[in-house]
Amino acid sequence: MLHANYFVPRTSEYPANFIAAVQMDAQAGYGTELLVFTKSSAREPWLLTEDSLVRPHYGIYVDLAGSAAATKTYAAAPTPVQHKAATHVVADLAGLWQQTKDTSDIPSSYPFDITGPTQDRLSALAGYQQDAVQANGLLGHYSFVASRSDQLVEVAVANYDLACQPLHETVVYQATPGSAVFQDKARHNWGPALAPGHYGAVVDKDVWQTCFLLPPDPTQSIEVFNQDVGGSVTTAYH
Repeated sequence: MLHANYFVPRTSEYPANFIAAVQMDAQAGYGTELLVFTKSSAREPWLLTEDSLVRPHYGIYVDLAGSAAATKTYAAAPTPVQHKAATHVVADLAGLWQQTKDTSDIPSSYPFDITGPTQDRLSALAGYQQDAVQANGLLGHYSFVASRSDQLVEVAVANYDLACQPLHETVVYQATPGSAVFQDKARHNWGPALAPGHYGAVVDKDVWQTCFLLPPDPTQSIEVFNQDVGGSVTTAYH
């Protein structure tokens, strides 16, 4: 950790939340960790509920952990226009991921900055056709959605709206004819939730912890910050 900024919105009720932007050094993997802390009630502890990753790349970029974004006061609220866009930005990203996977092509009709890590993620989705053999050698069907039960956390940063909310991914992996999905006894292949054995199909559920930087000008592109991998749980498919 090199240094950090803390964005704390003023509130008089629960749930309460704040966002920490922590600059990491090169040894930790140069970039900024966006940590969302949430407290649901007076009797509950503060919980770290999201951890998204910012890596510098071309396009819109605000140094969230640098002096330009630093503040000694409560974080301002985003503008009404930015907040309205933030309420459906996760659903819009889910739609972009879904269309990319369904068509094996990256569309250009979405309001996101499609460069850097965002382009890498879309290229990975487009690299293997929906319902065809995926990188792991199994047939895969991918679905992406936003959940209304996930809290949207927003703070204003240098006239931008920093909005954080996760995106849900469900993948049904099916064995190709004559083979099976194998889980080893140590449960290394598919994690602790799937018992050892051979399966015809499994379902893999991921939660991608994602933040967005919405610009003051709605005609500009929205920047996406998310980790390189989701947090997956795999179970037998019924």
